[in-house]
Amino acid sequence: MTPFFPYHPKRARWSLVGAAVVAVGLTAWALAAATQGEGPLAFARAGIAAGLGLTALVLHHRLRPREGWGVRLLPEGLVVSRPFDGVVEIPWEEVTALDEEGRALAVRLRDGGRVLVPRFLFEGPAEVDALARALKERSPA
Repeated sequence: MTPFFPYHPKRARWSLVGAAVVAVGLTAWALAAATQGEGPLAFARAGIAAGLGLTALVLHHRLRPREGWGVRLLPEGLVVSRPFDGVVEIPWEEVTALDEEGRALAVRLRDGGRVLVPRFLFEGPAEVDALARALKERSPA
């Protein structure tokens, strides 16, 4: 059985819901001001607030937990799901180091690049620590 560490960013998703609710309130406020004659600037504020709210909802949808979305450690390499870029497959021969960079785990590659696995994508710190331990055990670096 290959170890799998699923993404489940609860805190980030709830923050995005809160941002969307605030944006709806700001949109309503700006539209009310626009209907009372405050001019085109109020309509612009309403449009910007509505756009921000829609962006928060789209991000909320993109960060939903789904089947196979996370980090999988295979005998031949590492498979990392990216929130917006699809899946990255990294053979163990390409991994040179594993570091912790602030709020992310960094998998350093032989070509000088790196793949970041943000901590906020996991449900809690225990999952991130378990992933870091498993990566250090499996990695030939």
